[in-house]
Amino acid sequence: PRVYFDGQFIIRAGTVGMSMFFIQTGQVSVVSPSGQHLASLQAGGFFGECALLSSTTRIAHVRAEGCVEVMELSRQELAELMTWYPVLLTSLVSSSRQRIQLVNPQQQVPKMG
Repeated sequence: PRVYFDGQFIIRAGTVGMSMFFIQTGQVSVVSPSGQHLASLQAGGFFGECALLSSTTRIAHVRAEGCVEVMELSRQELAELMTWYPVLLTSLVSSSRQRIQLVNPQQQVPKMG
């Protein structure tokens, strides 16, 4: 697991996404590139999947609120999991589409998967 402390950025919008994250403990804030608070995610939540699935850059910043422990899953590990659990791809694509629309309602959702 990786540990982040209050205020630390876990991912930044505009960077290349090579992995996604699962929150083990704590809470994170999802913030648009313009600084608007979009969501808070807690233990059991995940983030970073949009860039992996659409092969684009990250769409939002994610910052630790207090001490946060996350597990990181690389692009390759995700691809391996999806071969065993294809329903995972369906679920992640659905979530990713909703999140992209939340960040930028005018943006056309890229092809994923």
